[in-house]
Amino acid sequence: MTSSLAVVAGLAAAAAGIPAAAVACSVGSEGPVRFPRRWWKGRPATRGIIVAVSAIAGLSAGLVWVRVPPSPARLAFWLFAVVGVVLAIIDLRRRRLPHSLTGSLWIACLGSFVVDALVTGEAHRLVVAVVTGVFVAVLMLGVALGFPGQLGLGDVGLAGTIATSLGWLSPATAALGFAAGCAVQMMVVIGMTWRARGQGVKLPLGPALLAGWLLAITTSGALGLS
Repeated sequence: MTSSLAVVAGLAAAAAGIPAAAVACSVGSEGPVRFPRRWWKGRPATRGIIVAVSAIAGLSAGLVWVRVPPSPARLAFWLFAVVGVVLAIIDLRRRRLPHSLTGSLWIACLGSFVVDALVTGEAHRLVVAVVTGVFVAVLMLGVALGFPGQLGLGDVGLAGTIATSLGWLSPATAALGFAAGCAVQMMVVIGMTWRARGQGVKLPLGPALLAGWLLAITTSGALGLS
């Protein structure tokens, strides 16, 4: 039954990847996030990008559905898998992480965690998730203020949202996700610097943080962290 639901969740995410690709490819360097014309066809994204976004969103959502325990929170993690792909593309293209999208994910997580706490009576998971998210956001804000130009407020907001999401599973899972994201970023920077023959490169942090989020969810069970 679980595998069947995971397939359905993955297919639904793949379908959602079509408008997701449209939004990701229509966001400018500044201004609000809006649905473009013919968003249901994925425009203005190319066919290749639409296929890639749908595939990544579908695979990510399917994996998340299998790994996250059955609860009202599952839907928030599913949404995170889809919107996370949008945020990664926007950050790669425009070097920005719109607060409207990260804020929507945070609200979705918080809302679903509140419902879960009311249904199960386990309010401690909600408290842990919020405390973890606030801690990481404050930590990242300190880095952003201490080292101007290295991090943007979008990175701070996304890191806090990811920590809130993973904190619901466990603080150890949140730590794993943050460490994995930093490790992915470091490896990419090293690889790009080598290709650039030693010249410094500056890359967006959002995609690496989101990769760390997915890695933490898919591996935390095997490591006994959740």
